[in-house]
Amino acid sequence: MDTTAQAYLTEQLTQYKRQGQGAEQAVQTLRKENFPAVFTLGMPLPGLAALVDARILAGALVAVFADITPLELARILKNDFGGTPADVAMGLAFGFPALSALAVGTLLLDSQVYPALSSDAMRPALLAGGFAAADVAGAIAALYPAQVAAVGSLQLENGYLYCNDNPAYHMGVGDFSVQAWFRTRSGGSVLGKKPTAGGAGNGGFLLVVRPDGSIKFATDNGYGFFEFDSVASNACDNGWHHVAAVRQGASITLYLDCGAAMAGSTRGNAAAPLNVDNGYRLTIGSVDQDQEPFRAFHGALAEVRLWGAALSQAQNAANYQLRLAPGTAALAGYWSAEFGLSNDFSATRNSMHTSGGVVASNDAPPVRAGQAPAMLGQFSGIYDTATKWGGDSGSWEAAGALYLTRMGFVVQGTQLMTGVVIDGVTINWPTDGNPCTASLNFLASSSTAYYWPDGPQNQPVFQGSSRSGSSGPLDYRGALRKPVG
Repeated sequence: MDTTAQAYLTEQLTQYKRQGQGAEQAVQTLRKENFPAVFTLGMPLPGLAALVDARILAGALVAVFADITPLELARILKNDFGGTPADVAMGLAFGFPALSALAVGTLLLDSQVYPALSSDAMRPALLAGGFAAADVAGAIAALYPAQVAAVGSLQLENGYLYCNDNPAYHMGVGDFSVQAWFRTRSGGSVLGKKPTAGGAGNGGFLLVVRPDGSIKFATDNGYGFFEFDSVASNACDNGWHHVAAVRQGASITLYLDCGAAMAGSTRGNAAAPLNVDNGYRLTIGSVDQDQEPFRAFHGALAEVRLWGAALSQAQNAANYQLRLAPGTAALAGYWSAEFGLSNDFSATRNSMHTSGGVVASNDAPPVRAGQAPAMLGQFSGIYDTATKWGGDSGSWEAAGALYLTRMGFVVQGTQLMTGVVIDGVTINWPTDGNPCTASLNFLASSSTAYYWPDGPQNQPVFQGSSRSGSSGPLDYRGALRKPVG
């Protein structure tokens, strides 16, 4: 890279900054001064990309404008520098070396940069940024989930999910929030925890989408209720929509599709905030309160979350299209529906049971992985597994499915593993809180005869061992059946 050119650009940009110009204006001035005749004639200016490497300009901008953001740099590199996606990726990686391949890809897809960039064009751009092929593969899988086959929601038709009561759901008179993605034509109860009976200990809450697209979030203390009813909306047009319901103090706010707070009105016969605690079960796709006219939800649900805190509009905007990571603070319940699983991915670990017509569906809302270990972009998915005892003389026996989600949750059979540690391409979990301990090494393919005596495996696999209680170790293997979106 030409350090002389970078020094020149740094000097020029410093002068413009002293004149009170911001980063974008400074680059525009730089273009005008390099092409004065063209500017005078009012013709389109050629890009600086014809003269300067993207890394040179990015380095100079970051050095001079310490408050420049990655998005601002990306916008300048595209619009004012005249760069290609590869130029923008190179500049971002050079100017902000801490950015991951996923972070750079997310910036490239921003509405102000290249919102329609295809995965085929994204791959060479990220490679031009200097990222490893495995990291690029992980970023592609996260950024383009619709292009990877995976189960992503639960379809409910005369069915619902439920789990036992848990202290994590006892919000009392405190703040709490509900988020969910849904697709429906007729609406119904998204999430509820309210019995039919009234009186002491029979409070509760419920979030309902009505057939006209209006949304209700109701709270009850067993003696009275307080709710917010929104105006009608397009929520029942059979497209994917996101709802967030927030109780903060005495107020209730609803957000649809991460927009502004929904218009509507409150009503009730008791002063908010009401104590919503009860000892009854929590339901998804229905509510136990017989008085609710729209109890049964008909349609698809995904990414259902219960928070023990009031989410701000900014917090809702930041996470509504992202899958959440293990250990996310303030989560009281998290049922993502990845692979059609009903496990609770929050620290509460209170898995759902199904009743009636609940079917896993490939129809998924527009969510993607957040920051996660790079190996998950290549190896997350459903694995058909087998175990073997006795070393070389043993025989492999089928051991059911292992699910590795895009954010690093591991489900063995139906049980969510706790204490999972991802180190490079190795995943370990301890005995504590789990039916076994295991150490698994993931590979893009394998011809190791000890694990695969029937021949080489040309798809992602894992090889390792597991141990239950005081029994001896078992060899443990898995072959990818379905990748994750």
